[in-house]
Amino acid sequence: SQPSLVTLRALVPSLAWSAHKGQAGKVGVIGGCFEYTGAPFYAAVSALKLGADLSHVFCDAQAALPIKGYSPELIVHGCLQGEDHADAPTPQAQADAIIKWFPALTA
Repeated sequence: SQPSLVTLRALVPSLAWSAHKGQAGKVGVIGGCFEYTGAPFYAAVSALKLGADLSHVFCDAQAALPIKGYSPELIVHGCLQGEDHADAPTPQAQADAIIKWFPALTA
């Protein structure tokens, strides 16, 4: 059986004139590379469609432009690089580039 409309409405926060950007949630999605841009895009857009105000995608630098091109609503950070890049930052430096955003996110 499918959930009722009452149940679905309880999941999505109502809009309020006094609310400001980000008050209904700020989501971070980690993933995506040049060949695989769909999953992080759909995860981030789904969060927006379910009521989150801001949706960040942390992905490979080569995936940033395609993902950003799918939707201007997403905040895309191309801060990751695979091991095949000669000048790639260390894994710890790449993790730090994402971790610094954690306090600003709610999910």
